[in-house]
Order: sequence, then structure tokens, then C-alpha cells
Amino acid sequence: MPSATLITFPPSLDCELARFLLAHYRVPYQERRHAFIFNFFATLLHGCTLHFPLLYNDSYKLDTVRKMIDYFDPLCPADRNLLLAGAEHTQVESDWTLFNSTLGGATATFAYYHLLPLRDVMIRPLSEGTPAFEAYVADMLWAQRYAAANRDKMMSAALASLVDGTSRATAEIERINCHHNFAAREHHRGRDGWVVRKGAIRARAGDRGVIPGSMGTASFIVTGLGNEASFESCSHGAGRRMSRGEARRQLTPDSLGAAMKGKTWQSAEAIALVDEHPLAYKDVETVMAAQADLVRIDHRLTQVLNYKGTK
Repeated sequence: MPSATLITFPPSLDCELARFLLAHYRVPYQERRHAFIFNFFATLLHGCTLHFPLLYNDSYKLDTVRKMIDYFDPLCPADRNLLLAGAEHTQVESDWTLFNSTLGGATATFAYYHLLPLRDVMIRPLSEGTPAFEAYVADMLWAQRYAAANRDKMMSAALASLVDGTSRATAEIERINCHHNFAAREHHRGRDGWVVRKGAIRARAGDRGVIPGSMGTASFIVTGLGNEASFESCSHGAGRRMSRGEARRQLTPDSLGAAMKGKTWQSAEAIALVDEHPLAYKDVETVMAAQADLVRIDHRLTQVLNYKGTK
């Protein structure tokens, strides 16, 4: 396969994903990095497109990471295929759209808030050690510490309400403070790097975690098995089958009420909670079976009460 050229804009999640994909598919390439605005001149010149990253040679012009996957996946050995077949392929397509339309924009907005005012960072590759990178990481880690403290406060308040409501003395045996949608610097596969867990929790050997189901379904207390293939991670929940908009269009308050029969919940706010309908989520039992090599189930919790914020 002839060597290709990859045009990138360094502070970009899509460009980093392109590098990962080309390494995975073992595609030889040379990278040409461009500052913001100038990257568009390069992609227009070589690919007649404003999309980036752009991978091109005499045989092809691939101007998004998704086009790279669609082009190289059928050409690589079966054990390196990333695309799935059948119903799983449909679900991956749905997840891809959801991921790119929600997380991608929010991540870019937060990151570029720090980067755009700093012209020197936008001109040279973003790397650890630059003031902008360290400022971004400092803010991100502060936000994660704030979230952890907030969860701890909520746990204390919930335990106090439980004791008060049941009028029974209790002893706290263990507290599991488990977060998802976060980034951490870790060591994997012989090198240090940043692991971003979106819809995932850390599952190192011995790590305790909580994997909640959707409204009305089971939740699980688990212990991580430290599977390096998943970067010592597992899912943080069942995961959506439908976007919130799709759930509001296809599901009804009446069917939500039927699904929550026998449980205490905010039935008066059923209209506002339709997008949290159990049918909007994947089956958590199937999800847990699929990640049996990532975590060990210690406790299965049966839901009797559900409360969700609606405002």
C-alpha cells in the first residue's frame, strides 16, 4: 500500500483518533500538521474539502475518520476489524452519531476555550508541558475533584435520610464513590498517557464500582478485574438505545407507567421522564454478561424506588 499523507490540526480529538486508526490498521503515512485556518487551505488544496483530518495519496482521499474506518476495515485481517455486523453494527452506528453530536461538540468547546486565545499553542502542536495544556488539565482535574466531593456529600445526605426515615441504627461498612465521563493519566501497554472514559468507569483489579441500570431495572455493585484490553475499564451503565429526542417521539407516559408498575417513582412527572424510559436503554443484564471479563458482580440490587431530577 503506497504511503499516504495525513493533514491534521493538532488540538483535535478527530486527528488523534485518525492516528490511532492508522496505527491499528498498520497504514504507513506521514503527518503534516497545520495551525487553525491554514489546515483548511491544505485540505482544500489536496482533497477539495474543508473537513479534516484528511488522509490522501494517489489512490484515495479520505476526509473524516469515519471514511478512514469504512475504507480500511474491509481491507484488514478479520482479527483487526473494528466494524461489527448485524444488530451490533446498527447499534454502533447509533452510538457513533450520539457520541459525535453530543460529546464531540462539548469537549471541543471546553478545550478551545483555553486554547483559542493562545496563538502560540495553536501554531505548534499541543503537547504536555505547555502552559495552555497544563491550565486545561488543572481545570479539568479541579472539576473532577468537585464532582467527587459532590457525590460524597449526596451519599452522606442520602444515608442520613435513610436512617431518619427508617428509625433504625445503621453502621456504614463501605462507601463506593465511582465516577464516569472523566480523564486520568495512567500507564498502559508500556507507556503513560491520558485515558478518557466516556460512558465508562475505571475497573482496575480490586476497584469497586457501581453499574446502574435504567429506571425500573437492576443495578450492580462490582469489582474490577483489571482487564488491560479495555484499559482497565467497564461500562458505567446499560447505555442508550435511543437518543432523548427519539425516546420522546416513540415512547409514551402510559408505557412508562406500565414499565414502572410496582415501584415508587415520580408518576406525576411521567411526561418529563419519558426520555428515561427503560426501553430507551439497552438491557442491563445483557450488558453485564458481555463484560464478564471486565468486572465481577458482587451484588445485584433490585429497584424499589426511583427518583430523577426533572428541572
